[in-house]
Amino acid sequence: MAEIHLVPAKAEKLWAAYSEKFVEAITYVDQKTREGKVANREGYFVKCLEEGWLVKKQELEKRDPNTLTLEQQQWYDWACMTGICVNTSVKDLPTKMGVLAVLIPIKDRRPFDPPYDLVTIDVAMRE
Repeated sequence: MAEIHLVPAKAEKLWAAYSEKFVEAITYVDQKTREGKVANREGYFVKCLEEGWLVKKQELEKRDPNTLTLEQQQWYDWACMTGICVNTSVKDLPTKMGVLAVLIPIKDRRPFDPPYDLVTIDVAMRE
């Protein structure tokens, strides 16, 4: 659902001030949208950041660690389509340190190297 369209200047200003809270704010907007409480996603997103309306850490921790969030699923689908990740069913993804990990093909690998790197999805999304 994470489709939030902002004027570039506004997006840059928000990113400079609140970049570390973007994922939590998007998650909160998605959650409230599913509950039918959001008419204007962009405006709600801005208020989430500016006024600190974020998903509480406990709510995030309740989530099954073997599933992807909506944002992760959207990124994973895109990454598989573009060849960034090996296309594997989410239920078959391995875990690394208790977090779901994706398989990223190694470019210019030597014959004795493994065919892919195992990277947690959060790290892969940042890179």
